[in-house]
Amino acid sequence: MRYSDIEMQGCILSNNSAHQGGGIELQTNSVATINSSTFTRNSAEHGAVISARWNASAWINNCTMEANVATTYVIAAGDWSTVHIRESELNDNECKGGDVLLGENQTLITFETSRITSNKGKSIIDIRKGKLVQQWQHHSAQ
Repeated sequence: MRYSDIEMQGCILSNNSAHQGGGIELQTNSVATINSSTFTRNSAEHGAVISARWNASAWINNCTMEANVATTYVIAAGDWSTVHIRESELNDNECKGGDVLLGENQTLITFETSRITSNKGKSIIDIRKGKLVQQWQHHSAQ
């Protein structure tokens, strides 16, 4: 999506596959507000759950992101974009060649009261030339 806004409430995005943005791809001044939704078993080379670039914003509230698989990033934010994750769970996702969550090139990523558990990747959170603001609960696998 470019120059667009989308609101999702109580949606299930499951078993989707794309080169970029297996669940949602946002570009150029787009805004997504996603509430009480589930992302499961989506796959993409970049952004199995969401890819936000070029001044895009994603507001993820009370969502579950589980068992998604990416080649490079499960959640990707780049080029002056923002991703806000609030009261959500990021569980059992896999990134085969990169980071589970990437923020690069002047991005802002926020976490508030969210759980990140049992994910696999080169690193779980990688911030490059961006900013991470966190108020979160982290629980590791036992």
